[in-house]
Amino acid sequence: MENPGTRIKSEREALGWSQQKLADEISRIKKSKISRAAVAQWEAGSSKTQKPENLFPAAIALGVDVQWLMYGTGNKYMPPVSIESKAKIEESIFVVSNDLQKRSETKPATGLSEEELQLLNSFNALGKEDRSEALFFVAAKADISDLKRLQQAALQIKSRK
Repeated sequence: MENPGTRIKSEREALGWSQQKLADEISRIKKSKISRAAVAQWEAGSSKTQKPENLFPAAIALGVDVQWLMYGTGNKYMPPVSIESKAKIEESIFVVSNDLQKRSETKPATGLSEEELQLLNSFNALGKEDRSEALFFVAAKADISDLKRLQQAALQIKSRK
């Protein structure tokens, strides 16, 4: 039965990579350590760490579409991107991965919500330039939201004095 783990293993082997090489690439993208053992567990389908915050960077490292890696649907390969665009995408993936990690710590890992799936499907329908723009828009919007929350908190603290 096809699952994210079997797709990860198949693509890793097609690239001629060891599990350690894939773990190193994911760690570089995610900017946090992923062990070779975690990759082995994903491939065996027995790991609870087969979460979006880990699978997004895995898809980028393997050069495959996130939706294909997670669900086996849609286009298998991502369109080619420039080195600059790839770096921007990897940075956005890092931000998204961290956000997903924080959310998974506060709610059970039940997978993606309908809204998250809709966002992912819409994102995958975009061309490469539009994807890059969308990632930067979302990251900028999140930064603005964080700034507004900080401003509101500062005003509340100031009003208490």
